[in-house]
Amino acid sequence: MIRLYAILIFLASFALYSCADHDRDILDFSGIEAFYHIASILEQDREPDTEQWDELFSTPGYAVLTDSEFTRDFFIEHFRLALMPSKAMELEKAKEEERVFPDLIGHYRKAAGQREVVNRYAEELKSDDTQLMARANEKALAYLPAASAGDYPRVSFLVFSYDARGYSPIVIDMLLALDLGDMLPLMLAHEFHHYYRNKLLVYDPREAKESESDILWVINQIHSEGIADQIDKDILMGNQNSPLYFLSERWDVMVENAPSYILRMDSLLSTMPYRQAGSILRQNLPMSGHPVGYYMTGIIIDELGKEELINKAGNPFAFYSLYNRAAEKAGGDTPIFSEEALQAINDLEEKYASKST
Repeated sequence: MIRLYAILIFLASFALYSCADHDRDILDFSGIEAFYHIASILEQDREPDTEQWDELFSTPGYAVLTDSEFTRDFFIEHFRLALMPSKAMELEKAKEEERVFPDLIGHYRKAAGQREVVNRYAEELKSDDTQLMARANEKALAYLPAASAGDYPRVSFLVFSYDARGYSPIVIDMLLALDLGDMLPLMLAHEFHHYYRNKLLVYDPREAKESESDILWVINQIHSEGIADQIDKDILMGNQNSPLYFLSERWDVMVENAPSYILRMDSLLSTMPYRQAGSILRQNLPMSGHPVGYYMTGIIIDELGKEELINKAGNPFAFYSLYNRAAEKAGGDTPIFSEEALQAINDLEEKYASKST
């Protein structure tokens, strides 16, 4: 009887958890709905009013994008030029003046023309949201301390660029998600990793001094993307069925060139103040740190295994000393950081890190 009672309690708790998860709408499609509402107005050659634009930018996905890297005006201009028939001449002028991104113009037009396909796919995702999130979560946690697991991050699907972002909520372009198909959990897992890892971060990027913000960004990006890329890049760049396979040759070249960047990073950190070194390194960091981080993380895993990497998942400063140990063990042409460069990184850790992992 006691055992039966315990089972019933477990089942009831599971049911409550499932209902709570469902109520949280962990998959958010409000941005897609708002995009198509705006698109339907623009395609009629009419201007949305302020309230209609406000509805778009108040959705979780567009809100976080315009709070971070895009502006409202950026989206408004691109949406108008892409979808309003009367803006054809203005669009050509904007292209000549390089005021718009032509690829995004085409992307927005394609999205507007695939409303039925997108809406059907959204319904498919809603019907299988629990399994989708569980698969992504499992892959993300394979490169994180067990204690970092928590409630699933919210995921907002919308139309912005053929890409995804690890903000809160996580943002993923709907056309990319559609093309990924069965590979979608890999892309989400990459962004899940950013979401959980950022909660473990030993410093607050918002506290960075202006003169040190660039170098801190570089240090953090290489570490963050390098680990998360172990989850998805081998398949997304190496599988011919992947929608990102067209980037594979470029990706391979950038990974092969990672040692050159490491040597330059070592030289600048050893000889320049943080402001100058950070500015140069940030401007020249390929793909926001992905290939360099992927290369360095691969050396660590090959030579030292995953355990220390995972234990230090929230400490980007420690990543470089860990890489040096692995690089010294690997030998050959594997580049290492000098004592001066590592000391520069350690000094930043002492200045900014408020907790350890």
